[in-house]
Amino acid sequence: MLLLVVSLFGLISSSLTSLLSSDLIRLFNAYRPTLLTGGGEQCISSLRKRGVKFRTLGNQGSDICPVMNAVRVEGFENIVASSPFVLSCPTALKLTSWLQDAQVKSFTHMGTVNCRKMRGSGLLSEHSFGTAIDISKVDGADIKAEWGSSTFKGQRLAETAAIACKHFSNVLTPETDRAHHDHFHLDTGLGVGCVSSQLR
Repeated sequence: MLLLVVSLFGLISSSLTSLLSSDLIRLFNAYRPTLLTGGGEQCISSLRKRGVKFRTLGNQGSDICPVMNAVRVEGFENIVASSPFVLSCPTALKLTSWLQDAQVKSFTHMGTVNCRKMRGSGLLSEHSFGTAIDISKVDGADIKAEWGSSTFKGQRLAETAAIACKHFSNVLTPETDRAHHDHFHLDTGLGVGCVSSQLR
């Protein structure tokens, strides 16, 4: 009898926890878009002053995954990007600040806007809102191959990741988890800054 009661209690607790988690996830996904800001004309003006070549796209996306004050970045002054990309204006401005602060000459990205949930989670990814970018190479240094090495390229990657902590809410690297074994994830969403103590 006692074993049956304990089993039932465990089942109820598990179901309640799962239900609560689902409710919290739904609440987060519904509330997150309300915290987005596009920065308005002031952001657009600041981006121009930084020498960024871009096209304004206005508000993009959907009700679930809005991209506020979106811009298509096509180039930078003295910085070579692998291809054009779309970000919300405030995130594009943060990216520009990081690139200039770290004196990056070139970088390769793996994408920006993608309305999806985080891997292994029901929470919407910051990519859903155009507030995140994935970087796979910096100044010719391949993150998958060079991260953690004592070479010049390895040290360069560590340096640029540390500087990114000054500009982004979340900086995820191969040190964070296996999902980021080949790139930096940089975003301006809700976060705690650098996850790794070595990047602080």
